[in-house]
Amino acid sequence: MPAPGWVLWPVRFGPGIQRHLKKFQLDPVQVERFLQRRLTPPERRPKIEYPRDKTLEEAVARMTSAAQAEGKDRLVRPVKEWKTMVLACMKANDFNRFSKDVVKRVGEVPSLDDLNRWLALAMNIWNSTPQPDRGGRTAYELSREELLLDD
Repeated sequence: MPAPGWVLWPVRFGPGIQRHLKKFQLDPVQVERFLQRRLTPPERRPKIEYPRDKTLEEAVARMTSAAQAEGKDRLVRPVKEWKTMVLACMKANDFNRFSKDVVKRVGEVPSLDDLNRWLALAMNIWNSTPQPDRGGRTAYELSREELLLDD
């Protein structure tokens, strides 16, 4: 922020964010670091892999393999079921429902980093799902095309 006082942001929050805005509380240490333009020390940063599979089948196979290895059987679902769930959430413009469902299926986790790892696998599925309103292209394909246009 350039100075104390009110800031007018030319963006409107959607109804999902508005509903939870009063409950939202930032970590004061992280805010201070952000304002001072300091980063979290590398040794304290979570080491989470953010996969980018080329197909939905590969993304689901990655999730299935990780879920079976850790006994998270509720995350083992067929490709068709993941696709149906993603497309229903896309159509309803309700990403929160997708995330909440994944979190419920993950169950208890030892740390926030572990939960973030499962969510990264779920986002890989989301971004690998062909979108009917985008000519059947995935979010990854669309972003790759956008990067090529920028060159």
